[in-house]
Amino acid sequence: LHDALPICLSNQTWTYDGAIWTPHTPPVSPPAPALGESHLVYDPARGRTVLIGGERASIYEWDGSTWHAAAAVPWPRPWRRFFTGFHPARGRVV
Repeated sequence: LHDALPICLSNQTWTYDGAIWTPHTPPVSPPAPALGESHLVYDPARGRTVLIGGERASIYEWDGSTWHAAAAVPWPRPWRRFFTGFHPARGRVV
């Protein structure tokens, strides 16, 4: 079903508090074209939401008020069809 849906890339930032979605206008946002095939994962050890992937193998972190570009892991091609999550034993996103 996912592959049948039209792709709409957006760099809008919204947060959810368990009841209400709230739009944000941070001073820095990841560029929408860089977000294709991305994954979003929360890192409770650092209190940040991490956006990984895209055509440029980008990594951005949301601190609750703005996005920060992080150093990307060297990768020979755009990241595609990968999985990510928080690893409690390691205390980091893998």
